[in-house]
Amino acid sequence: MDQRPPGEGEPQPSQPEPAEPPPSVEPPPTAPAPMPWEQPQTPPPEQPRSTIISAEPVLTEPAGTPGPEVAWAPPPPPTPGREVPGAPGFAFASTPRRLVAWLIDNLLIGIVAILIASVIAAVANVDLSGRSTTYYAIFTVISVALTFVYFVLFWTSSRRATPGMRVLQLQVGTAFDGRPLEIGQAVIRWALLGYPLSLFALLPANTVTNLVSLVGFFWYIALLVSTIISDTKQGIHDRVVRSAIVQPAGLGNSGLVRMEDTGLGQPAGEHGASARLVEIGCDKPSRRL
Repeated sequence: MDQRPPGEGEPQPSQPEPAEPPPSVEPPPTAPAPMPWEQPQTPPPEQPRSTIISAEPVLTEPAGTPGPEVAWAPPPPPTPGREVPGAPGFAFASTPRRLVAWLIDNLLIGIVAILIASVIAAVANVDLSGRSTTYYAIFTVISVALTFVYFVLFWTSSRRATPGMRVLQLQVGTAFDGRPLEIGQAVIRWALLGYPLSLFALLPANTVTNLVSLVGFFWYIALLVSTIISDTKQGIHDRVVRSAIVQPAGLGNSGLVRMEDTGLGQPAGEHGASARLVEIGCDKPSRRL
């Protein structure tokens, strides 16, 4: 007989498996509360319209209807001009702005010359009629003298700009370094602008004076054309004395004067040629302008 230990060979009762935890039930997602500026606003109830004629305009098209397409061409992009090397934020001054500044300066000089000539003529009992050659001679001499003092003084000043140039936010300086013009540079630049030619009008009319007038006319054209075609806007007078005129970049080529462009009313240090100096770097020093 087999002797087995008690319980051996008998089926063992199965052990119960651990019960799985019930699945967690997630709460339904709730919409976040709207932020204060996202809260929908309930439109006000529509009020019944009165049948009485009112002053409200009558709309011929329902609200939200797109308007007709405009056939106007888009404006051209602004032309800032060539920037000045070594002077960020500045560009070489455009010819129209320089021309307007020149006209303003000569208008101021003309007014002062008329006042001074009239006083001198009154003291000297000179005939002030339009045909008086004496008064014309006094006016011419005073005008040329005033232009000399006016331009040389302002070009060599610390601001490096005449009143007309300050209105247009222009300033003149020596090319390459932007320093104020020396006295010699300013005198030569003034002479190259043709102001001394006005004194020939005091001579009796003859072939020489007529020839000088003709040469002066073509000389002014040459100055204007040389300035227009120059990449750095340096005319003949600027190239001879190595000068250049700059303006703040972004003003464009327009010669129109805007109050926000003049810098008037701005405290010192604000953007503007009248309150800020700039060192000009036109080109390499080895190249003659």
